[in-house]
Amino acid sequence: MLRHLATVTLGVCTVSAGIYECKARESQTVDNHHRQRKQQADPPHHHNSSSTHTDNIAGEKSKMDYRQESERVANKVYELYKDTDWKLAKTSKEIKVMYKKSPEFEGHIYRAECTLEGSPDRIVDFVLPSPKGLRGKWDKNVKESEVLEDVDENLIVARSATHSAAMGLISSRDFVDLIMIKRYDDGIVTTNSKSIQRKDCPPKDGFVRGTNYHGGTICIPIKGEQNKTKVINLVQTDLGGMLPTSLVESALPSNLVDFFVDLDKALKSEID
Repeated sequence: MLRHLATVTLGVCTVSAGIYECKARESQTVDNHHRQRKQQADPPHHHNSSSTHTDNIAGEKSKMDYRQESERVANKVYELYKDTDWKLAKTSKEIKVMYKKSPEFEGHIYRAECTLEGSPDRIVDFVLPSPKGLRGKWDKNVKESEVLEDVDENLIVARSATHSAAMGLISSRDFVDLIMIKRYDDGIVTTNSKSIQRKDCPPKDGFVRGTNYHGGTICIPIKGEQNKTKVINLVQTDLGGMLPTSLVESALPSNLVDFFVDLDKALKSEID
């Protein structure tokens, strides 16, 4: 089963065993082949101490680049939020899941929405990856997460990883995402994320690197109903490797419903 944050989802996409058991052996073969080709293509890395100063300068410049890129991501996410050409995929437990064709990859964009108890800021805290947020304390599908760079209080670069599935036959996935928190004058709070490449975080052994395209979480305060928020999750993810897109996407509607159910339980718990 696949889950996405987000990133902060967050940018977190998760595969669990149930949905893939029928494809497990085939997927093990293609994932292993993917890793072998990656290892053959990447030459050994040799540290060059003379490049340290240049890398530091590039890092300082990148903060401005990240801010500019994050604004573009936020604008795109807001456009997706305002789009009206969605098709209904699933309705369950007062959670509605819709979809449409993605202009960025061969799959679809999914939109899940429901109403949750909690302020927009509190809900954002629960969907951001640990240690920036509380995601790691309640989402059992997240194997590990780390902040690679704290650009400022509302902008991070984070790596998140999922557990393997089907007793290890489906490889763990990981994602490196630029994640921005943005607040609007009308009280809306959003997370806005997109995968990026980082020289200091290349693909790792044991993980298949996935890609999160423009996505995020939009938290809209409900007028006249204190402490209630309409939450919209926008997801478009390529898990990488050779898993068929149709197989992955067949899991997403139910998976997004499960994500909201788990998030609702976490918000009502004593997690802090």
